[in-house]
Amino acid sequence: MFLSNKKNRIICIVSVIIVIIACVLFLFRWEIEELFAPSVTLISPEPIEASDRTEIVIDVKLSDLPERMFPAGSISVEFDKNKLEYLGAKQGTMMTLGDSTGEDKVYNIPIWKDNINIANENGIINAMYLDITGGKYAYVKEGFSKENKDVLLRLTFRLRDSVVSGEIYNITIRDAVMATVENSIDNTSLATSNRTLKAYHAKIVVR
Repeated sequence: MFLSNKKNRIICIVSVIIVIIACVLFLFRWEIEELFAPSVTLISPEPIEASDRTEIVIDVKLSDLPERMFPAGSISVEFDKNKLEYLGAKQGTMMTLGDSTGEDKVYNIPIWKDNINIANENGIINAMYLDITGGKYAYVKEGFSKENKDVLLRLTFRLRDSVVSGEIYNITIRDAVMATVENSIDNTSLATSNRTLKAYHAKIVVR
């Protein structure tokens, strides 16, 4: 009888622990998913002299790309329009599928589209890539390699005459998405808005 009661108590305790763990995992599921999510990072440049008017390049790096096709991507970046002039987006190093023939696959490095004038008016860069075929020229895992083919695009700036030595200008990701064709069905896109894509910002330091 004593052993039976002890066994029942142990079962109850274990059951309670399991329920508590399940509740914690449910309550913090977003945080757990975000912990292991890929990230998009703006790479801060070296400090620059206030008198320097050469081009400043900020790489937009992706930490990983899942085994899916991503025919579209977009990023919205905020900057100080009074201190920085946005010059436009340049090619990165990540590759999309190209015009493949036969069994040999061809890869291309695309150029993301933006509007330089509107970006400088609003202080917000909206750049995007869209494969209108829905997959023929999509980003794929084979076109990605960490530290080798991981730059989606490069954002370029120039200091304005209003800059002051010692100031620091934040370059902030407001939103970023790498979209799949299947997203409407199984939510496989990567997006900062739903925590499936983490964002890390950059700074421009003026000496």
